[in-house]
Amino acid sequence: MLQMVHFIQQFLNQQNQQNQQSWGAFLPTFSGEDQQDPIVWLRDYNAAAEANGWNDVWKLQIVPAYLWSAAAEWYQSLKVGGYNEAQKTQKFISGLI
Repeated sequence: MLQMVHFIQQFLNQQNQQNQQSWGAFLPTFSGEDQQDPIVWLRDYNAAAEANGWNDVWKLQIVPAYLWSAAAEWYQSLKVGGYNEAQKTQKFISGLI
């Protein structure tokens, strides 16, 4: 599953770079490593998503594609709790702040 997330993330990063002008904003990734600040990442993610015209439902659905390494593993571990995708994403985000 993590390989799929990494593949999607790489694909989206390439698409972001190719389509930055048409999308309007680059979407940042989050790994939770190297002292990456989760509050700054959430702010940047929300700002880019808003600039791209995404609604809250889509932002919650797409956020796993922008996670990798420790953050992706943490997100995937929430499956054990039986959460659906929206619940997992909300629980993940609430754990960041």
